[in-house]
Amino acid sequence: MIFLLKYKIAVYIASSLIFINPKPFNFMNKYSELYDLVTSMKDDFDNFFDKKNKAAGTRVRKGMQDLGNWSKSVRAEVQKMKNEGM
Repeated sequence: MIFLLKYKIAVYIASSLIFINPKPFNFMNKYSELYDLVTSMKDDFDNFFDKKNKAAGTRVRKGMQDLGNWSKSVRAEVQKMKNEGM
């Protein structure tokens, strides 16, 4: 069982309680994730808009969906940090 306690995760293992510090929110990690997501779609954008490749359009739509999901999770994480007083 895992319980979330503010900035620590409590893991219950065989009648003992262990505290693990999760990886803290790091701006550069999030920025590099964003950069990687966007740059990974560059070739598909080129293939769809310049060469009219329909399969690339499907990959662009999927990439944009992934980007949207990523941005929602980052937004929720930032909101949580703000509400907890960082």
